[in-house]
Amino acid sequence: MSIDVKWYDDTQRVVYWAFRGKWTWEEYAEAQLVSNALIHSADHTVHIIGNLEQSPGLPPNAITVYRANLSTTEPNTGMIILVGANGFVRTMINLFLKLSPKSVPGTDFKFAKTDEHARAMIKPMREQVAS
Repeated sequence: MSIDVKWYDDTQRVVYWAFRGKWTWEEYAEAQLVSNALIHSADHTVHIIGNLEQSPGLPPNAITVYRANLSTTEPNTGMIILVGANGFVRTMINLFLKLSPKSVPGTDFKFAKTDEHARAMIKPMREQVAS
């Protein structure tokens, strides 16, 4: 599979998606099932880091397919931080966000340059929950 999904670390508060090369919506659907199972097993908010640094972009019909998948997003899904998204991916995500309801899980997208930057974006959210 061109998309690997796993817990980012032992805290089980972040699911990490690693996209490698070209991938299909079928592979995305398989990755989503794994991600949903991990998130569903947690009784707290789980954020997602999607690393696109080794992927050239999105398959065709990105907005349509992603919108259709929103109904399967776990309710305790937090931020989705995309690492290394190119200009096309950023444009598609921003267009998707303009067309989508703001309070639905799976629509809180952010962009980061590196995994470390993504972790830094999540850290305040995790500290807020802990206090």
